Amino acid sequence: MLSSTKWDSLPDHIIVNILSYLSLVDKWNAGQTCKTWLACFRSPYLWNRFCFRFHSSQDSRYLRCVETYGHLFRYMSIDLDQGEVLNRENACQVISQLSNKPERRLQTLALKFCGENPLFYAGQEFVQALVELFSPPPEHVTLFNHLKDVDLSGLPVAFDDHVIDLLSENHPSLENLNIVNNNLVCKVTPDCVLRLTQRCQNLKDFRLFYGCVSDAVLESLAEEDRKPLEHFQLMCRRDEKYNKELSPENWRKLAKKSPKLKVTLAFDNTCPLYKVALIMQPEIPVYVLRLETFTRIFEEVNLASDFYSGTLQKMVIQTRPSPELNRSLIRLATCCLKLSSLHVFCLLEKETIEKILDLHPDMRAKESYTLKHQQENHPWIAGKDC
Repeated sequence: MLSSTKWDSLPDHIIVNILSYLSLVDKWNAGQTCKTWLACFRSPYLWNRFCFRFHSSQDSRYLRCVETYGHLFRYMSIDLDQGEVLNRENACQVISQLSNKPERRLQTLALKFCGENPLFYAGQEFVQALVELFSPPPEHVTLFNHLKDVDLSGLPVAFDDHVIDLLSENHPSLENLNIVNNNLVCKVTPDCVLRLTQRCQNLKDFRLFYGCVSDAVLESLAEEDRKPLEHFQLMCRRDEKYNKELSPENWRKLAKKSPKLKVTLAFDNTCPLYKVALIMQPEIPVYVLRLETFTRIFEEVNLASDFYSGTLQKMVIQTRPSPELNRSLIRLATCCLKLSSLHVFCLLEKETIEKILDLHPDMRAKESYTLKHQQENHPWIAGKDC
């Protein structure tokens, strides 16, 4: 009977497992019950992964965790409301303190803003904090691990070559990098991305803007002596009207080098419509296509049916209703047998929706679709996996 067992006599691994399900505050309270639970509270296992949340002044207390347990962090994320100065200062302080810990084991870093930017806010203090973290460690710091997974998609600031060069120079074991954020400007050049691909031979998941990529980058990713790329996301925006489309030949080389490669191709409402068809090439193994242009499109959907019938698994469309769109979507559902998720944010004919779901009953079962024939209040309730 559990009632006859003393809590302090439980095996350590069970106590640690219990604590792993608790919030930091609850962990702390539980750790104060006895010496056994306090020892388990300090277990390195519990501090391998840590998420900082800075949403109020009370959250400043979490800074003590970096001082005491920062040398154990391997996976760290920071979620903050950047509208308050104190939250921004706390987040930057975490990065700075971790950069100067005598022992650093950090492998995974993710940053996410969840509030509204102050007027004219550029986020340069975060750029400087990242420069400190990505730079060679000070003499008093022993680096046990290099960064392998860096997600900066939630940080809407303008990154430049200097930040990315420091990351690739000092962390050649990098495997996953995401710099696709909501900032209107990206200062990372194709030459910088080329240097990164040459230094980081183990890249598996690479997410960036189309304008940051050149044919030389594709050639580098297709080299024989590097690990095959698994996922490649390219976001296309207004800058594409000044950029040249990537060579079909180099896409073929990359697909041959990485036979399991999955490409996410995304277009937002600022991308010139005429560039969409030029960028969509049959040599690209597209498994996710996002046509969020808010313009009248259907020919691009037909291109997806022609080009990606053997690879396309998910599609998101922001457009205007038209009879041509309904016909193109039925054709898409007929041709793309692997399609398992479809989200269309405009009204469709009821018959079109029924036809699509009849062709893909798994989509209906998993509710992985957004297909509507009646107007709803904004915002629409999207299906799963949108």
